[in-house]
Amino acid sequence: MNKLNLVIADIDKDCAQSLTEYCVDFEKDFFYKVSGFYDEKNLIEYLSLESPDVLLIDYNLYSKIQELPFKGVLILMNDGFTPKEYESFEQINKFIQGREITNAVISIYSKVKKSNITFQKGSKSCRIVAVYSPIGGCGKSSVAVALAKTMAQAGKKALYINMEDIPSVNLHFPRGNATTDFTEVLYEAIQQKPDIASAILASQNIDDTGCGYIRPPESASYLYDLNREQWVGLWSSMKAFGMHDDIVIDMSTALDMKNQVILSLVDDCVVVSDMTKLGNSKLNVFEKNLNTIKDTLKPELFKSKVIYLINETRNKNDAIKNNEDTFMGMQPMVHIPFDKYLATQGSVNLTYKFGEVIKKVVSIIK
Repeated sequence: MNKLNLVIADIDKDCAQSLTEYCVDFEKDFFYKVSGFYDEKNLIEYLSLESPDVLLIDYNLYSKIQELPFKGVLILMNDGFTPKEYESFEQINKFIQGREITNAVISIYSKVKKSNITFQKGSKSCRIVAVYSPIGGCGKSSVAVALAKTMAQAGKKALYINMEDIPSVNLHFPRGNATTDFTEVLYEAIQQKPDIASAILASQNIDDTGCGYIRPPESASYLYDLNREQWVGLWSSMKAFGMHDDIVIDMSTALDMKNQVILSLVDDCVVVSDMTKLGNSKLNVFEKNLNTIKDTLKPELFKSKVIYLINETRNKNDAIKNNEDTFMGMQPMVHIPFDKYLATQGSVNLTYKFGEVIKKVVSIIK
């Protein structure tokens, strides 16, 4: 699928103009031409001369031009309510965020036209960052979520994906508007000719920081349905598509096959420890295990990707105050000091000390 010619039409002038301006300014990867209309007469005149790929139109305006022949993909915009006669149409709520509207448009177009989404190679350089720890409760997910949100706030198209068996996504992100979750992406990955890009767009939500996120699969057991080749294909495809600047993977603590694939393919890996005796012990076991799987994950190559981070928030009084907290011979690159908000609330607030440290991590990644 090449870039599309999109027409946006709404009787609400401000809505039509703002969405058109957004697509023109920020969605050049998807649309080569975007035209906006709020006047019935001008819209009819344009459609009599042009044949856009997609007509994204408010149902009130569509009711006035529905006799006009249109060969492209028709998508109705609603305000949360749809008249019964239009319930069978493809639809998007016009009050969701611009990126969510774009995702839905591309996903619907791909589904209707049965056309896999492709991007020009090199249109965007995507970096995949894994956040891993063998230690439960060390703040790994908080770090992963904060990294993705910080990247998004810096103007990047960031995507957060949770790969935990028991995820904590609800603590950090709202329910979202996507019609599906990571189950759809996993399903596509096992097909003979997978359309990963369409599945991602259909399942991606956007939070108020502009950060994209995909809700975990319906069951964690689905994460074990893919073989090694399929996992390699999935992550390699996501990197090659160029849909995002940064993808942050919040990993589970296991060192199973799917995690070995992730660690071997990512550009950077933030390894999180908490400086407790138990934490150090598990980190040492993880380091020893790396030497047993060196055929699939070469230790020296992995070491070159590592950003070693210590989180002191949860275990303020149990931290080891010596120099034994090394990993693969490396001293910690970043320390998260005790942050009262993070320690008491458990959720990410980027305005406190934690946020400043995460910005430092992002600067190391770049």
